[in-house]
Amino acid sequence: MRFIQAQKRLAIYLLFLSLAGMLLVFLVTHKFGPGISTDGARYLSTAQNLIEGRGFYDYLNNPLTQFPPLYSVIIAGISLLTAVDVFIVAQYLNILTFGLVIWLAGYFFYRIFPNEPLYSYFGSAVFATSLSLIIMASNILSDLLFLAFTLGFLSVATDILETGATKNIVLLGLIAGLSPFQRYAGLALVFTGVFLLLFFFTKNRLKGILLAGVFGLLTGLPIVLWVIFHNYLRTGILFGVRMPPVYLGNLQVTIEKAVHWFVPLTVTSIIPLWVIVIVSLLLVVTGNRLVDWRRWINTLITPHFLPSLVFFILYLCVLVFNVSYFEVRYLYMDRIHIVILPALLALIFVTIRGLTPVYLRSISTRKLEILSVILFLTWLTFPVYNIQKYMRKAYSQGETSEFNLYNIPVLRESGIREFFSQPFDPNLKVYSNYEAAAWFITRQPITKLPHGGVREKRVKADEVLKDFPAWPGTDGHGYVVWIKALSFKPYVLQPEQLTGRADFQLIHSSKGGDIYLLTPK
Repeated sequence: MRFIQAQKRLAIYLLFLSLAGMLLVFLVTHKFGPGISTDGARYLSTAQNLIEGRGFYDYLNNPLTQFPPLYSVIIAGISLLTAVDVFIVAQYLNILTFGLVIWLAGYFFYRIFPNEPLYSYFGSAVFATSLSLIIMASNILSDLLFLAFTLGFLSVATDILETGATKNIVLLGLIAGLSPFQRYAGLALVFTGVFLLLFFFTKNRLKGILLAGVFGLLTGLPIVLWVIFHNYLRTGILFGVRMPPVYLGNLQVTIEKAVHWFVPLTVTSIIPLWVIVIVSLLLVVTGNRLVDWRRWINTLITPHFLPSLVFFILYLCVLVFNVSYFEVRYLYMDRIHIVILPALLALIFVTIRGLTPVYLRSISTRKLEILSVILFLTWLTFPVYNIQKYMRKAYSQGETSEFNLYNIPVLRESGIREFFSQPFDPNLKVYSNYEAAAWFITRQPITKLPHGGVREKRVKADEVLKDFPAWPGTDGHGYVVWIKALSFKPYVLQPEQLTGRADFQLIHSSKGGDIYLLTPK
């Protein structure tokens, strides 16, 4: 690879930084495994069902429509080849992916700033010390691999525009075509590729329109066919069930999350966020002339940066106009947003370089570089401090972020997993009030208990049971895994509310949950 030959020192740095990042995630997950949420349970249960020949179905035996299938397919494929459990496969897949993301980040910034490797050193270090990315890598989530697709796409696209290497268009199309199967938002890469090809062939518009059309068709058609034939025709759902977006709310939380990737929460709790933004803008505006702004704008549309700019705009539209505000309004819920980090950080670097305030331009380049290194190392104390806090908790408790709902001490120590690890009648069903948690613990297909609407705070058992007239049925014998350690679900009927339909014998009890033997009446 020409990059390694031309930048041996940087390549060695990226290698060690990637290994250090992978080691961090390994230390978080080696004792108790990665964190897992409902999304993670869907991915893993689908992978397990693929291995067992049941197809693209999750733990409830519902078709996988909420997410595209690639992440589950990769996990299932590796598990089949290695005979390793899907949970362990996902753990090490994410560890390796985090190292790949760090490496690709360094290479991405090198492609944008080929003569200024300092940006590559800084940029890759930001990725390696990002607590948000470390948490993503320590949980069963597909977003980290999608970020790797994004970095690879932007690097290849930059190379095509810079060098004119049309042979890489095939590789660009391959990445763009696969990315929507990792996350539906990967369609942003498809549209980015179409726009860049139109730009690349500006001098031959007919050829550009033809190639861009073929590119868009070949990269976008597979996911369109999947969504129509697998999702819509079978379930009436295109891209999964989502709550509606709140445009201004989405824009606000996107800005807040982006700022807090770089500014500690302790600072913004003292100095309002709007003050920081206004002061930063004033420094840039008052420190530059009109000619500086023109030069900066021209830099944004150069072959080095244009792919990042186009993706930044398109993905920002996804975050504002498509994402459910009520699902992502919390500051920690940034796994969807952080995919924009490469383009955002590149924009910050371009702005720092192109809009350096006039009063700093008298300082020599060498002194500015030394000052930049000192300031960056000082800033690194912020993420490093947060990482060590996170690591200390993880050492004794396992992954402790808000994403990890089910791989928690009280459920690991509940004895439920040990109960189901013993031989039992496979014809017996397994019911639960927390289906995803129950699947993760038991690794058995889960059947829902009678329930009302998710938003209902109180339900009447008689009214709910009208919607389940035949429950549990003559073939409804099974176990009920009643999870007590998680927040109470008032809309799910409890065993004592179902005694008119079935007998419940308590056969195991713990702080985390109970197990009942259910016998239909």
